Amino acid sequence: MTTFSLSTIARAHILGSVTSRFSTMRPLPTNIGQYSLVSPVKKNSTFQEFLVGLYSNGAKFAIGKTWSGSHPFFYHSLKNEANLYKLLCKKAQELAFRTPRALKHIHIPQILGYQETSKSLSLLIEHISGKRLYEYSTDVQKEEYLKAVYYLRYLGENMSSYEKTKIGKRTGLSEAISYPVFFVIAIIQNFRQSLIILKSSVTFISTVRELISQKRFVLTHRDLHFNNILVCKNAQYIIDLEFAVYALPEHELVTTLISQWKNKTIRKFLIIELSKYNPVVVKALLIKTSTHYLISSKLTSDSKKRYFEILQKVSNGTVFKGV
Repeated sequence: MTTFSLSTIARAHILGSVTSRFSTMRPLPTNIGQYSLVSPVKKNSTFQEFLVGLYSNGAKFAIGKTWSGSHPFFYHSLKNEANLYKLLCKKAQELAFRTPRALKHIHIPQILGYQETSKSLSLLIEHISGKRLYEYSTDVQKEEYLKAVYYLRYLGENMSSYEKTKIGKRTGLSEAISYPVFFVIAIIQNFRQSLIILKSSVTFISTVRELISQKRFVLTHRDLHFNNILVCKNAQYIIDLEFAVYALPEHELVTTLISQWKNKTIRKFLIIELSKYNPVVVKALLIKTSTHYLISSKLTSDSKKRYFEILQKVSNGTVFKGV
């Protein structure tokens, strides 16, 4: 497995922006190892970067994720996910007897199969029967979300030096270097709202020195919304690890805040949590991540409105006001 490196992802983004326009996804494989396709699973998402299916081997069920399109970014994302499932499951087993009691109910699904051809890549993951965290009460969402954040950090902190080299890292410097690319593309694709993007870029530039000086990094999911946490009886499972890397401590809460922005109760909760971190880094990551999200050609009008609202609030210094 290759590390989810910034240079690899940058090349994949550039190549994929060209090739993805001329290709379509191929069908799900009928078999992945000893598991056979039962039925496709429809994703509740605007972004259909992977095909997902339910597979079975007798009475055993699994979820299959397949990349077979042209965009190499998602190929590398799925390879990263396979790598993370293996590393984290192994580490969780090693730490089983000394994991803090409050985190003992949290698990990472097992990887059951991995199949790669010249035109596709498939990952077979343990099927978990449970509810998504968003189906629970707000109080449960808050509690279980933070436990998921701390559990990933716990696993990441206990990786050996060698194991850490197998996981990608996003430093403050890499965030600063990647921002100008997203800025230019966002301006081109959202020219009518370019003044908002330009104003936020001035704020971002003012944060760069502080951003690149940060030295602490934690294992971060980077897409830990409430669809990616499954609750089953007395257990919790963290799924969809394709973007996981070591990143700045603020990163996890920032990406979740952006995804949960319209939920005022959760937004308030996350902003209060983020007030415990470096406010300059929080501003930088809110701007960089929202700008990054704006470059997608598949955004809904509601999503665009949300990202521009965040950029405006950060630029005006009102993100933390009224909480």
